This record gives sequence, C-alpha cells and structure tokens, in this order.
Amino acid sequence: MSSTLNEDQFPIVPAIGFTLEKLWADRFSVLQEARLPFFALLLVTMGDIFYRSRLETELPSAAWLLIAGLLSLVILAPICIRWQRVVILGEDIREPGPVFPPVTLRYVATQIVIALLGIIAAIIASLPLAAFALVISGGQPNEAIASLLAPIVVIIAFGVTARLYLVLSALAVSDESLSFREAWQLTQGNGLRLATGLLVIGAVSLIVSLLLTGLTGPFLQSSAPMTVQAVSRALGIAQAILFNLILVGYLARAYLHFRGKSAGQDPA
Repeated sequence: MSSTLNEDQFPIVPAIGFTLEKLWADRFSVLQEARLPFFALLLVTMGDIFYRSRLETELPSAAWLLIAGLLSLVILAPICIRWQRVVILGEDIREPGPVFPPVTLRYVATQIVIALLGIIAAIIASLPLAAFALVISGGQPNEAIASLLAPIVVIIAFGVTARLYLVLSALAVSDESLSFREAWQLTQGNGLRLATGLLVIGAVSLIVSLLLTGLTGPFLQSSAPMTVQAVSRALGIAQAILFNLILVGYLARAYLHFRGKSAGQDPA
C-alpha cells in the first residue's frame, strides 16, 4: 500500500479499499483497542435499558437522547483519534497513552460544529429547492416532488461537511494549523467526491443496521429480559464502532491525499 495518493481528483474506491485493507491487516490490534469503548458504550446502553424499564416506555426523552449521544461521541473519540494516527503517521493503535487524549473534547466539539454547519447548509439549500417544487407543482405542496428533491439537499449538506472533516484528522495528528477555511480550499473541486465516499459508507452502515434491527428487533422490546436486550444492543455497538473506524480511516486517507503525511507529523 502506498503512503500517499497522487491523483488530482480524490479516488473514492481506492481510499475506501485502503481503509478496509488496513482494518483487516490490524484487526487483532483493533479488537484489543476497541474493548474499552465497546464496554463503555454497553454501559451507556444498559443505562438506557434501565431508564426505559423504570419509566415503562419504549421511547426515551429528548434530554436522555442528547446525553447518550454526547457520551457516545466522547467514548468513541479516543479510538477514532488513535486510528487516524495509525493511518496517517503509521503508529501502532496499541501505543501507550492516556485513555482520553488531551484533544478529545476539542475533537468532539469540532464534530458537533461540523454537524451544525451541515444542518445549516441543508436548510439553506432546501429553500430554493422548496420554492422550485412549489412552482412546478402549481403552488401546491407535493410530497412526491419533495421526496425527489430531498436527496439533493442531503448531498449538498454532505458535500459541505465532507470538506470540513479534514480538520478532525488534523486534530488527531496535532496539525493545529489546518483551519476550516484551509480545509475548504484544499478540497476545492472534490466536495462531491468526498461526499460520495461518506454516503457509500453511510449507506452500507444503514443497510447493516437495518438487517441487525430486523434480526434483533423482537429482543429489544422493554418486555424482553434485560440480558437479552443487552446482547442485542451489543451487536449494534460493535457495528457502530466498526463503521466509525471505516469512516475516520477514509477521512484520514483524504487528509493524506490533500495535506500530505509531513504536515501532520507530531512536533515530537
């Protein structure tokens, strides 16, 4: 495997292929490193199961969803940071260090900021598209037209956020000089290509998630024994960790393509 990608246009398939190949080559090390976030997320999940059983409800509150979501981001951040350092700097994922690197909170905050920017981009893009939909439907709301235009909004939002995700890889390798503005400039003309890779990974993850839900759905009801619910949720957690690593590995490969390995080297 080469250490850099030299094409002018970011190659989507080779980048995803590299990520999968790297994960397979380091699978035993990754499994060892993934134990801590796996059991930490399982603990959060058990809290969710207990919370629902006490309230006798299938749907958690918005506040609990927000807390669980933030906890998940914080728990997953260290292994995502470590994996990006493996891809970019060639480090060993089991290299000793703090459980939560000093950059963890900044990494999570940057994820949230990028997500919010994506939402803003989607809202801005939806306005002219909604107006266009009203014009071609004779001024009457039309769900069929709206459903056709919705993917365009998603692609635009992904096209914006995909170009900014380079900053996460930069944070992981202590490349503090890479700003949102510079990431935007570096990826000029590659937004759709980067977004396509993210959408492919996201689509496969969604398909796997739906398959798992179909298989484990009957065991996730509040009436099912807590142990059975925990085992069912554990499968979902394993899937989430795997696809997070595929995603950040893809982003790390993009960082190598646009930024180069030397720019991300640790000062040490």
